[in-house]
Amino acid sequence: MYTGVASSIMLCAAARHWARTIERINKAMQTFDVMSAKCFSEDDRIFVESNITNFMLAKGLAENEEDALHTFNILGRKVDWLSDSVLVMIVAGFG
Repeated sequence: MYTGVASSIMLCAAARHWARTIERINKAMQTFDVMSAKCFSEDDRIFVESNITNFMLAKGLAENEEDALHTFNILGRKVDWLSDSVLVMIVAGFG
């Protein structure tokens, strides 16, 4: 009997932690700006921004280089971070 109670308490704690994590992600994404994102090394910024720009142009999601990063920010803010596909990607990254 106590094992079931202990397991339930642990499961509730894990679910609460997960819900808070998703809430922090959603809050951070509301104001996400790739141009002000922290890079491990600032030397990487040009490479990362160039890759995003190339991706956005190749997929037809931006009309020109000037709009590519801005459009990327807008799309990032629109993602439903509670959707199953996004959750699977997040969990898979920790697996």
